[in-house]
Amino acid sequence: MTSTNQPTGGKPTPASTPATPPPPKPKSKGTEKVVAISVVIGVLLLGVIGVLTYQNLSKSRQLEEKVSQLEEAERLRMELEDQYDRALMELEELRDTNAELNSLIEEQIQELEAQRRKIARLIKDRRRLEEARAELAQLREQVAGYIEEIQALKEENAMLAARADSLSVTADSLARQLEGTLAEKEQLARAQAMLVTEKEQLADKVHLASVIKVADVEVTGYKYRKGKSPSRRRTAKAVDLLRICFTALPNEVAKPGTEKFFIRIINPVGETLAIEELGSGTIINPKTKEEILYTQVAEHEYANEEERMCFDWKPDINFQKGNYTVEIYNKGYLAGQGSFVLK
Repeated sequence: MTSTNQPTGGKPTPASTPATPPPPKPKSKGTEKVVAISVVIGVLLLGVIGVLTYQNLSKSRQLEEKVSQLEEAERLRMELEDQYDRALMELEELRDTNAELNSLIEEQIQELEAQRRKIARLIKDRRRLEEARAELAQLREQVAGYIEEIQALKEENAMLAARADSLSVTADSLARQLEGTLAEKEQLARAQAMLVTEKEQLADKVHLASVIKVADVEVTGYKYRKGKSPSRRRTAKAVDLLRICFTALPNEVAKPGTEKFFIRIINPVGETLAIEELGSGTIINPKTKEEILYTQVAEHEYANEEERMCFDWKPDINFQKGNYTVEIYNKGYLAGQGSFVLK
């Protein structure tokens, strides 16, 4: 028989019914505030963590971009230096003895150096790397253009050199032909000069042979009176007119026609009496080329026979006492002479 425990108070309690837990104690207001603050702090922490995470990711991307830019800049710098060095080497190899070509290469090197400095400045500014890449590509084209221009100039120079060689050969041939021609021409010139000399000598001989000689040269002093015939005088102070007479001799070589006889009167002190207003002047001796001052020129129709002719000269001067000389010239040569005295 099973015994049953009875609680105090005399009422039985079934054994199978479980005990009910005591109800929870209500929370106080201080606890609730702590919880709320904790939640807010947690949310704020989560926001801060998110912001920091975003910033870190942004900075990471920026850092990656900077690293990439630095790597790209370094690659461009190395490419620039490599391309510039190769361009210099190619241009230097194209030098030769042609001054014009070397001057062009110097100009191109200076232009390349200016372009290299420009690209280097663009590379340093990482924001302009794209522009630097474009300039670098343009530099490659520029170098290719330089090389092409120099090659064309060298080919042109080679063609000109070949043409110059050909022209030199032709010039040598022409020079030899010219030397032969000049030698022949010189011989002909010498022969012609000899002929001219002989002709001139013959002409001089003929000219000299055609001189009309004169003889019996006489000069008489006269006193001129208006309305009366001149009267002969011998004293110098009484003479105011001279009459010169001479005989022209026959000459078969001289052609008939007008002949000029140049009369030269020389006073006692050796001076030629000459008055330009009365027809005085000068002639040249064909042989000696000496200039001869004459007093008067007289023209006469020569008929190739002996003929006496006279000419008057009235100078309106005071004549000197003494011996006078008279020379007669024809064709520049002395044809005859005489003298007279005034007391």
